[in-house]
Amino acid sequence: MKSLRLLLGLATVLAGCLAQAAQPATGGVTGRVQNLVAGKFLNNARVSVPGTDVVAFTDQYGTYRLANLPAGPVTLEVFYTGLDPQRATVTVGAGRTTTQDFDLSSTARFGTGDVIKLDAFTWPPPGRPTTTPSRSTSSALRPTSRRSSPPIPSAT
Repeated sequence: MKSLRLLLGLATVLAGCLAQAAQPATGGVTGRVQNLVAGKFLNNARVSVPGTDVVAFTDQYGTYRLANLPAGPVTLEVFYTGLDPQRATVTVGAGRTTTQDFDLSSTARFGTGDVIKLDAFTWPPPGRPTTTPSRSTSSALRPTSRRSSPPIPSAT
């Protein structure tokens, strides 16, 4: 009888260990989604794992959380209307939560963010004289109202 109890106890422990080992290790991902140009966090951006039914939407602070993801590399895709979708691959640790933030923009509206270098600004433009007006022409540049204003009446 004693050996039967010992055998049943050992079988129970072994079954529990096997059940736990059979469950896949999972983890989670959390982060924030921001509009890079406006500098504001996005509400209702869709964060998903392509090829699965795992989807989360950001809250009013741009925060999302995906739970029960398989441990290992996971690809995330973020979509927000009017901005370019973005993908990132993160490594999810078993029993851990990984952070992955996204900064979205629109290449069509805002460009790629590359620096554009302009030519040097020169004055005067090529072909224009660099001399200042002479004294005879400087009087022509004065306002005409000064030369032809009516006389000021005397207060006496």
